[in-house]
Amino acid sequence: IENGLDGIEGRYTYNKTSYKGTKTVEEIETEVRERYGNRLYISGGSDYHGSKKGTRDTREIGEAGIKVKELFGIFSQEMIYGKKDH
Repeated sequence: IENGLDGIEGRYTYNKTSYKGTKTVEEIETEVRERYGNRLYISGGSDYHGSKKGTRDTREIGEAGIKVKELFGIFSQEMIYGKKDH
């Protein structure tokens, strides 16, 4: 954040972290939110990088933790107020 970061992909549809500590995903996210408040967007990635045609088990928006309402909220704030103050 101190270097201009607006957001981070921090939610996944599977456990892909290399973190070896004892905190749960929920504990880590709570700590990040307490530390950075509303200065950081936490989004989720689908990890799907191609056409859905012929693909089984595709991912959808919201599956990795970010809801459509949150997504539109982020872009609405940006369009109305410009870039967030850090």
